[in-house]
Amino acid sequence: MGLVSSLLKISLVTLVLCINNSVIADSKEEFVLPLSITNNTAQVSFKVDSTWHTVRGSIETINGKVWRENSEGIRAEIDGEVKSFKTGLGMRDRELYKVMVADKYPSVHFSLSSITGEHGTSTEQGQEFCHLSELTETKPCLTTIDAFVTIREVRKQVKFSGHFKRVAPDRIKLGSKGKLNWAEFGVEDPSILIAKLDKEVQVSFSVEIPTRR
Repeated sequence: MGLVSSLLKISLVTLVLCINNSVIADSKEEFVLPLSITNNTAQVSFKVDSTWHTVRGSIETINGKVWRENSEGIRAEIDGEVKSFKTGLGMRDRELYKVMVADKYPSVHFSLSSITGEHGTSTEQGQEFCHLSELTETKPCLTTIDAFVTIREVRKQVKFSGHFKRVAPDRIKLGSKGKLNWAEFGVEDPSILIAKLDKEVQVSFSVEIPTRR
């Protein structure tokens, strides 16, 4: 009986440990924050239609951070260095720096206000905007991102469409895009010669955020 009793106790303990480990493995997934934003962790690109073709470019120097505030959910502040805007044509880049007055206003600033998920929840109330544990590469969570963009000290509220999708067991990728109008920020038309640029530029941003359970 003593041997049987001991075996039963060992089996019960093993069962309890297995259940506990299962609960831990299935517990709520969350982002690992704060996260530093650099060119190593994020990418910012832009494109704008012109008379001849679509002009594509990127911002090669970005700095910022993403963090969680207990009462207000996720926040982000990101700066992009104007003189790191590259379109593949030096003359066009120099004209862009000129109309953006890069020497006086060396960076553009992005400030995240809130993220609203497809479930209707928002970071503004500190709620979960996506069910992270349900995300896969083929099953993303669509979001609306409200942010403030500052160019040449002109601050405008902008909406970006976004999506979160899983790229690894412990990493979620945020992809977003939105449109900015040059004139609304006091930026002159940066067109060169007869290659006229459209008034709107589409900006895309992506970052991979680690997660944990």
